[in-house]
Amino acid sequence: MERADSVRFTQNISLRHRLLILTMGTSSIGLLAALAIFLLYNQSLIREHKVEELDSAADLIGTSSAAALVFDDPVEGTKLLQALETRRHISQAVLSRSDGSFIASYRRPNFSGPTLFASDALIPGARWTSDSLLFSQPIFLRGQKIGNIALQAELGDMREETRHAEILSVPVFCATLLVIYLLTLFFRNSVTGPIQQLARVAREVTQKKSYATRAPESGIAELAHLCQDFNDMLDAIEARDRELQQSREGLEQRVGERTAELRHEIADRLQAERSLAESEALFRALNEAAPVGIVSETDEGRIRQANPTFRRMFGYSEAELTGNLRRYFWIRVTQFTKRSSAIDTLT
Repeated sequence: MERADSVRFTQNISLRHRLLILTMGTSSIGLLAALAIFLLYNQSLIREHKVEELDSAADLIGTSSAAALVFDDPVEGTKLLQALETRRHISQAVLSRSDGSFIASYRRPNFSGPTLFASDALIPGARWTSDSLLFSQPIFLRGQKIGNIALQAELGDMREETRHAEILSVPVFCATLLVIYLLTLFFRNSVTGPIQQLARVAREVTQKKSYATRAPESGIAELAHLCQDFNDMLDAIEARDRELQQSREGLEQRVGERTAELRHEIADRLQAERSLAESEALFRALNEAAPVGIVSETDEGRIRQANPTFRRMFGYSEAELTGNLRRYFWIRVTQFTKRSSAIDTLT
């Protein structure tokens, strides 16, 4: 259910907000990645500078203490190490002979860490711990090793520089995101504006059925092609709609003409039927009143109608004549004709 709600929520996000979320999201990820790389690189530089600082201090003290090592003068060596007081991040230093024996040391006042021994100077190079950096190197005079020096520095200045870099990166990160946000707002309208206008034109065409409306041109190539294709589609729909309208008007005209023709035909047919009915009525009246016998028959020779005079002359009823073949009563007609002829002769 929650997944369906989240999908429905993401589907309801407008294009303007999608572009803003996409731009700000990808920019934030990219900036965070760049910021992490910058901080890691800065930390590496700080560590490198810290090692170079101790290396430079060790070279300076080692060169100055060459005489104290040659003449085995602990007092002079101690005085030289006291010069490290100006470097407040160096907490301890130890000077040893070439065989590793102790000759002089320095410990910053109020330093509470473990004491640095002469044996720590025998291993050259930088060694990192959680809260300090120990750097050792041999001291040479005319190519011959005459002693060793080891310096221990606290990491407070490194942490301070790292913290400053982190604090500085926060406003830079926010300012960059603000610039990206403003640029996104500025360019978003150039992308979403033509699309919204195109959607507005599509709604107007759908609601008003006005295919003469056209989408405005866009300065972006892809959107310009989209608007042009949309307008071409409207041109085709408008032309087809015009053809359909013309066809509809022509069809209505033809239907009207055919309807008028049918009305005339129906009127003529009704007039013909009325004339026929009047003729039949007149014929029937004349037939009924005629003093001579009249009979009508079909092409097959069946009696269709006989007037009363004909039925009285031959002694048939209407039921006997209607629908019967002529040969059933032809004998009587012949007899009647012969009798009439004989009467006429006698007369």
